[in-house]
Amino acid sequence: MNFLKNKATRIAAALLMVISVAVSLAFCSSAWYDYDKIFRRMQNTENEKLVGYHEEMYKVSHKLWLFDKLYVRNLDDDGKLTGNKFYQQSIIENLKAAGLMDEKGNITLPETNVANYAVGWEGVVFSNFDDDFSFDNAEDNNYAYISTRYVHRYYSNVILNVGFYDCNWYSNMEGMEYFYDGYRGYAVFDYDTSKLESYKDRLGAKIYINEDGTTPIPTDRNTDFNGLSFDADVQEDGNVYANCKYDTHASEEPYGYMYICPVDKIIQEHETVNSECSIAETKFENRVVQIIPLVGFAVILALYLLIAGGYDTKTGKFRLGAIDKIWAELYLALIGAMFIAAIGFLKEINNLADNISIQKTSFILLTTSIVTAIYTVGFVCVNSFITRLKCRSLIDTSLCGKIIKKFFRLSKEEYKRIEESLSNKEKYRNDVFVRRFTVRTLLFTVAGIMICLISLFWAVEVLPFLALAVIAVFYHFNMKDLRELSKLGEHVANISKGDYSPVLVEKTSAIYSMTENLNNMAEGIEKVVEKQVSAERMKIDLVTNVSHDLKTPLTSIVSYVDLLSQEELSPAAQDYVKILETKTDRLRDIVADLFDIAKATSKNDIKLEQIDAVVLTKQVLGDMEDKIKKSGRKLVTDIIPEKAPIIAEGKKLYRVLQNVIDNSLKYSLDGTRVFLKLIENDGTVCIELRNTASYEMKFTPEEITERFARGDKSRTSEGSGLGLSIAKSFTEACGGQFAVDIDGDVFEIFVRFSLLT
Repeated sequence: MNFLKNKATRIAAALLMVISVAVSLAFCSSAWYDYDKIFRRMQNTENEKLVGYHEEMYKVSHKLWLFDKLYVRNLDDDGKLTGNKFYQQSIIENLKAAGLMDEKGNITLPETNVANYAVGWEGVVFSNFDDDFSFDNAEDNNYAYISTRYVHRYYSNVILNVGFYDCNWYSNMEGMEYFYDGYRGYAVFDYDTSKLESYKDRLGAKIYINEDGTTPIPTDRNTDFNGLSFDADVQEDGNVYANCKYDTHASEEPYGYMYICPVDKIIQEHETVNSECSIAETKFENRVVQIIPLVGFAVILALYLLIAGGYDTKTGKFRLGAIDKIWAELYLALIGAMFIAAIGFLKEINNLADNISIQKTSFILLTTSIVTAIYTVGFVCVNSFITRLKCRSLIDTSLCGKIIKKFFRLSKEEYKRIEESLSNKEKYRNDVFVRRFTVRTLLFTVAGIMICLISLFWAVEVLPFLALAVIAVFYHFNMKDLRELSKLGEHVANISKGDYSPVLVEKTSAIYSMTENLNNMAEGIEKVVEKQVSAERMKIDLVTNVSHDLKTPLTSIVSYVDLLSQEELSPAAQDYVKILETKTDRLRDIVADLFDIAKATSKNDIKLEQIDAVVLTKQVLGDMEDKIKKSGRKLVTDIIPEKAPIIAEGKKLYRVLQNVIDNSLKYSLDGTRVFLKLIENDGTVCIELRNTASYEMKFTPEEITERFARGDKSRTSEGSGLGLSIAKSFTEACGGQFAVDIDGDVFEIFVRFSLLT
């Protein structure tokens, strides 16, 4: 199943997912365009017809409400008005003013051809029906508004629009009732008003002034009568308002029954529109259902990409890609922007589809491309977040996370530094810079806190200038100390370059104690370096002199041994001469090695030139062919490049390769192979030599390259312990790198040089 996590597989899945989403959106936008055109056309047609109907229904419903509250609620079971004669007379006057009664006293309900209505109760019914009307039978009409003392049913369909919600009435406890039907006001009084003065309020109601000069209602009252109450005398513009309470009756149930219903023609037209819209909606839903498999396929691909995202088949682990190393806050902002963009576009899609100037193909292309782009960007951002969570790198790849981590790290370091400073009072007392900086920081911190507190409790205009002054002073002293610290940095840089001359500063300087410590340290380093150089020079001179002094007697010994070997001696004496010859040859090699080490260490005998490491390696292998065969080991070579130009001395590097090959042949296990490999890597040439040791290697790579170090302590007849040391010295003298690695019984040598370009 590894192919599922392969990068190529994920790329193919991503393309298929985007294509699936785009195709699904194209089908959806096509279906929506067709549905929206039909739905908007039907709705616009019906709305054009209902505009006039709603306006007329609104007026009719207001008048019916006023008729119910003003007249029907005051009728007895025989249909006659109740109350005293003044109250009845006031009701009749207001009915006539509202157009609900003619001059002869006959009820004249609103005439309309858009609705059927009835007001009253069984036995006393006022309606515009031609036949007999029954409230019980009318309750089955779902398009009607029916209101009784026990039933309140309001069907909120598009064709019914009654205006009871902005009607209101109240009474003032002194014999007046006030009605507002949404258009004008009507005032009813239950006492004799024939001798009282009156005025028309701003809603057109006739208001009588009481005998004591008070008015029943304020002349500047609002049209919203809910909670209206006056309990004190108020004098304004010569009018005295009544000291009384006003009871509102905005939410009381009607006293009689009320029925309002559109005529059959309007209902039929509405049902026809609903039927056509329902058919269009069904077609739209069926077309959307057809793309559910495609949407499911896209969802499966999205889940697969979220699960397998970030997997590296080479390492078998999840790794961050290039896009996953961008600040996480940017992706979070993109997700928010895409979410807002998607909501905004979906809100405008209806207006876009209803635009008569846009064609269906353009609508599909525009909708599909925009939503697909939003989805793709959003998915990439979400996938990046999930990959970061898999790699546990969400905090490390976010700007806020890094800032927080750095803040805590710096805080921890600062806490430790302060703790160390406080634990060493003597050091703190002598360190002028630390003492000054600590005191200054504390003072200016306290000053800043005080300024903030003052600004919170008192609005002082001088505070901004004071804050700027504090910042300026703090900045001045910090820059002054920074300049002195830069001098301290220059002092440290000079010491690192080998300039140990002391630097003098004034005792009042912030860096005085640190400068003195550096001067003392530089003086100590200079003395140590001089001693080390002197000791190294003496060592080199000793080795050179000893090697030179040993050559003369060694030459004499070799000559005499050679002469003895030419004499006729007994067999035993001849064996002794052979032993002397072997030992003198070994001693001569040791002296030569010592002399070579002395020359390599002094670097006076090095002549660098451009050579080819491939040619040199092959030359050494050719010269040592007989010795390799004699050793009984098989040397396996792997020289990859055709040429490898480097800078070194040919003779010295020849000796290096000769020594390391000879070392591998001597100390490798019988029957094993020795491997030599020459490769190029990152601008370097590396010669690797690997063999299996014939003994237990109880030493470190550092120890085996020391002078006179022997890997096999039991061997005393071969080698001087200088072979690897000479190889390392010659390699480094030529500008290369020599390294040894031990892995179990495997012994590896690496000789590296920079490749010439």
